[in-house]
Amino acid sequence: MTRRAKNDLYARAVFNPRSHRNASLPMLQSPRRLTVPEYDLRLLTQSRAFTAAALLILCLFTYLPGALLLPPIDRSEVTYAHTSHDMVVDGTWLDPRYGGEVKPRRPIGTHWAQGASAWISGSDALWMPIYRIPSLLALTAATLAIFLLTAPLVGSAQARIAAALFAVAPLTVLVATLAIADGLALLCGTVALLSLLRIYTAEADEPTRGHGLLFWSALGVGMLVNALQVPILVAVIVTAIVAFDRDVSWLRRTHALAGIPIALALASPWLVVRALQDGGIPYGNLPFHETIDALMGSQDMELKAYPGTFVLVPLLGFLPGLAVIADAARHLWAGRNGKVQRFLLCWIIAWIVFLEMTSGKPATYSVQFVFPAFALAAAALIVNSGLTPRTLRWSLILPVPAAIVVFPLLIFAPFAAVEQWPNALVVSLALGVTALAVLARQAATLVTWAQLAVATFALYTVTLLGVALPSLEKPWPAQEIKRAVAACGGPRPLWLVGLREPSAAFTLGTAKHYEDPPKLIAEDNRMHVVESRWMDEFQAAAAVRNLKPVEVTCIEAFNPVLACPVTFTVFAMEGDPPACQSPYRNACARVATRRRQNATSCR
Repeated sequence: MTRRAKNDLYARAVFNPRSHRNASLPMLQSPRRLTVPEYDLRLLTQSRAFTAAALLILCLFTYLPGALLLPPIDRSEVTYAHTSHDMVVDGTWLDPRYGGEVKPRRPIGTHWAQGASAWISGSDALWMPIYRIPSLLALTAATLAIFLLTAPLVGSAQARIAAALFAVAPLTVLVATLAIADGLALLCGTVALLSLLRIYTAEADEPTRGHGLLFWSALGVGMLVNALQVPILVAVIVTAIVAFDRDVSWLRRTHALAGIPIALALASPWLVVRALQDGGIPYGNLPFHETIDALMGSQDMELKAYPGTFVLVPLLGFLPGLAVIADAARHLWAGRNGKVQRFLLCWIIAWIVFLEMTSGKPATYSVQFVFPAFALAAAALIVNSGLTPRTLRWSLILPVPAAIVVFPLLIFAPFAAVEQWPNALVVSLALGVTALAVLARQAATLVTWAQLAVATFALYTVTLLGVALPSLEKPWPAQEIKRAVAACGGPRPLWLVGLREPSAAFTLGTAKHYEDPPKLIAEDNRMHVVESRWMDEFQAAAAVRNLKPVEVTCIEAFNPVLACPVTFTVFAMEGDPPACQSPYRNACARVATRRRQNATSCR
């Protein structure tokens, strides 16, 4: 047997040495003895119910703190949540709007999911965690789907490791935490492609009707929550597989005749609502190129990706699996004649190439669709290869000195950026994260490393999103304004000049849309919060109306979207200024001219 043939057989066995799909391959015996941690893992994964419960706990532990405690941060999530809130309060379930404006890129399914969360909670408050629950549940379900759909194919141990690596990846956590459509779409894409994987690898006499109907149902729900993003994903990957195999016969096992009507029925409310809001023709009010962009998903940020972005971002976003992904890719490619390996290769390569060629949308919201494939490839190497952290050819596992530096740096960097000291809890958790990372580096087996690495990133996520960032004050301008006004003036209505982030309308109840240039002075009974760049114009407008604004307090903050410091001055427009009940912590320094300078990038 040639060396190349031996490598090919080894790579196939690495992926799944026990699978009946590879029954014709000679069984390769591991050259090492089974260690205690690995033996314990195999005992635990004999019970799929126990493993599913453990993954559920992992997801809730990782996602809940950030979803509950992180202030509104992303522009898209704020507009989604505010629109869903108004839809529930006004009863306009077929006509959601943001400030009276129709958002045609926002499919109705996501608003319905968020609205249902608010309705079930019985609260009509603008409290962001209510609207994040659907994303959290969707990514938890996606994690469980990876385990439950792949365990019969690759074994429980491998499926468990894959699901855990997927769950704690930073970009997975991002869409699990934010109230946007991408978390729901990732669930649909994961279920659709894993169902298709089961159909593709099934034996000729194996029933596939259940997986076929699950596949079409996932496509239908995917269209309901995020337009055609999931069907496009599936079409790109199926095209790659068909081109590789030069065979379309396996597609008959998807049971399209029964499944397509189900998919269309599930997706139809999306187009019905679009027709109602667009004058009878879905997207009839948009130019052709904007219609195409809207059909490819809800994210409409005006960002242009540099070449290579969709290669680099998924790799960095797949930590800690990135540490072994190079070796996993080598073994995956060597075993490309196996059906599972071939499907995963087409999944990864086709989607990344498609994004590189066509997408102008943010990479952070579109590359997660390859993470289930990444996770399965990495788990195959971890569980079955016989390699150790020290025998990997292209290991990216951090050495101990690097781990001691990197994790505290990642946690403390936001505090340094806003010149605030971390509290004792943040410091303690940072030490715990670092200790886990050091233990993972010293693991004797890849299975032990994977378990410790998952624990490290789960605790890191809780520390950063659930404790560190919420404890910061300056990066949340709207919350800082609310806190300062509460201490100096109470609940009087506000007029905000300068801060145009949707979080201001969500947190402060100010206008959703502002003119450019803004209206500088509103009703006299409102307190006016003026960003420093508009100070001169505000004073001039007050003089024209014979008003004498009295300064109440000044606020220092940091705009995380534009990454620059900002200052605001609060004015009372009539009578004596309200007395501050307590000193405001982040009041900016007094200057003789009463003018505070913003950073140039915030102008």
